[in-house]
Amino acid sequence: MRISSFSVIVIGIAIGISGITAIFGFGLFSIGKQIENPQTAEIVREVIHDELDRTSLLDIILGNNTSQKPSEPFFDNEIVIPAIRSGNHLFVEVEINDDQTVTLLVDTGATDVMLKAAAAYELGLTESDAIEATYNTANGPTQQFMTILESVRIGEAEQSKVRASFGRGMTEGFEDGLLGMSFLKHYHVDIDLRREELHLRPREK
Repeated sequence: MRISSFSVIVIGIAIGISGITAIFGFGLFSIGKQIENPQTAEIVREVIHDELDRTSLLDIILGNNTSQKPSEPFFDNEIVIPAIRSGNHLFVEVEINDDQTVTLLVDTGATDVMLKAAAAYELGLTESDAIEATYNTANGPTQQFMTILESVRIGEAEQSKVRASFGRGMTEGFEDGLLGMSFLKHYHVDIDLRREELHLRPREK
């Protein structure tokens, strides 16, 4: 039976991929054997698996990184926004009032755009120009100051007169605050963790 040159190439690629996969598997096993602390070994394995998940095996072979290449919009009116991934969360750069850029955590569970006190003060927001309100958060009720932002823009996505809150009650670790539903409600939202992108498709008004 004759084997075409194309078949030989395909077989060769398959063998190569199998070999690389075996090397990765042996590497993970070796890490587990070398690290005596089982908990530490498990953490290392999870980190490596996460990196392999974000970059496919074919990308490793070709030297590509799909997370650095923005994907094409699936819909004509879809806006693709580069983001920064931290665990299972995405952070995006947001321009407030055409004046200042802040880093906000995308949070579809937050009622409003929420700013930490320091970020709010840099924007010139003050308690005297706001209304005190109670917000129910994962950590319980918290007092915040409610205001209206003239504009909120992320890439090509922009909304005016966006309700926001600020205060000292926000949990640490959220950078400058939260990008909540007072902005996101205007869009169909898709969070792509693997590509580190936020996809927004405007809702019909």
